[in-house]
Amino acid sequence: MKTKSKLKNFVNSLPLSCLLAASAPVLVPGCSGKSNKPDVETVVEIDKKAIDKLIDKREWTIHDFRDMGWKISDEEMYKVTGLNILLNAQDRTYIEKSIMLGQLAHETLWGKYMKELRPREKYTGFEGAGWIHLTGKKNYYDFAEYYLTFAPPELKDIEYKKLRTPGDAPYLVATKYPTRACMFYWDAFDVGNGSIHKNINRLIKDGESYIKICRRASDAINPREKIETKKKRRILAEQHLEYFRENVQSNELTAVR
Repeated sequence: MKTKSKLKNFVNSLPLSCLLAASAPVLVPGCSGKSNKPDVETVVEIDKKAIDKLIDKREWTIHDFRDMGWKISDEEMYKVTGLNILLNAQDRTYIEKSIMLGQLAHETLWGKYMKELRPREKYTGFEGAGWIHLTGKKNYYDFAEYYLTFAPPELKDIEYKKLRTPGDAPYLVATKYPTRACMFYWDAFDVGNGSIHKNINRLIKDGESYIKICRRASDAINPREKIETKKKRRILAEQHLEYFRENVQSNELTAVR
C-alpha cells in the first residue's frame, strides 16, 4: 500500500509538460524522477484526441510534410516555410490546422501544382493559383487591394497592376504570394474597400462537429462542389489530424481551448 501511495504521489507531482503527450501509451523521457536505475522512464497514458484543441507554434519539417503525404522536393523549401506560416497564424488548434491542410492538399494535389492545370473557360486569365487556388477576377481584385497593405514601395504600382491583369495575376500569386493569398482568403482581412473577405477560420471555430466544420470550409471555397468531392477534402483533413495525434509530443504547447 505504501508503494502504491508513493507512486500515486509521484505521478501527481509530475509537471504538466510531462503529461501532455500525444500517443497512448507513450514513453516520456526525463519524467522518471530520482531512481537508482539509470535511464528509467515513466509510461503515461494519454488519449491521442487530447491534442485536437491544443495550440502550439512548432514548425514541421519537410520530412513531416512528406510523411503526411505532401509532394515537396528538396528544392521547394519555400513551400515548407509557407505551410508553417499558415499553420501558426491565428492561433489555430490542430483541428483547424488539419482542416486547412486537407483543403490545400486537395487544391494543389499535395503541393504539386500551385496553379490550376485546366481552368474553366470563364476563369481563363484569373484561374486558380497559390495554396488555396485563388480563383476569379473579383478574388484577384480584392487580393490586389489587400496587397497594398504590405506591398514593397518599389514594386507597389507594378505588382498591383499585375494582380489585376489576366495571366499575370495567377502567375504572381503562384510564384510569389501563395501564402499571402491563402491567408487573405482563409482569415478575415479588410480588403481596403470597407468590406471583409471570407473568414473560413471563424466558420471552423464556430462548427458543432468535425464533419460539419469540414463541410463549412468546403462550402466557403466552392458551395457548388459535389458532395463526393467535399468528402474527399474531409478525408484528407482527417489524415492530417491522425498524423498530428500520433506525432505531437512536446512540452511547448502554449494553450488549450
